[in-house]
Amino acid sequence: MKAQIEHIRTLYGAALALPAQKMVFDCEDDHASGTFLTRHKDTQLLWARYAMGYEHGGMSFEMLFEGNQVLFVLKENNSWSFDQASDLPDDGGGTVDTISQARYYYREGTLIRALHKEASARSILNEELQVGLEKAENKPHKTADGPKILETAQRLHKAHLQHEITEQWCGI
Repeated sequence: MKAQIEHIRTLYGAALALPAQKMVFDCEDDHASGTFLTRHKDTQLLWARYAMGYEHGGMSFEMLFEGNQVLFVLKENNSWSFDQASDLPDDGGGTVDTISQARYYYREGTLIRALHKEASARSILNEELQVGLEKAENKPHKTADGPKILETAQRLHKAHLQHEITEQWCGI
């Protein structure tokens, strides 16, 4: 398992060094919009990031591929809400931002490791969400959704290969 994780990390670093292509989509039927970024090595899709936003947050799937195999998925959810717990004086516009990340590592279609971390930040305290996330510890993610995440990544890979992702695409 350790060798596979190192292979994934090396390939991930190489993928991020490649130029990205960006497709912006807006689905009128579902009021959904987002982006699909890709990085290719020669003609092979190596990395992709699917992101959608909504009124109080968003979600994304960042995926690493080798051939047609999914090696890694980073699933991220973020949201915000008004800060109801604040007893500090402010203008009533304080918010709480929350983010959670789950990392899924695969070998030949089998989940071999899953990690999870999350953070939140209160604007009234001038907290920064990214700082909190960087400080948060990755913990083992006891989850049964590894196969579902793999299936989502495979569907996105297939949609990209079949040129289904267009400006009017409605996502997955």
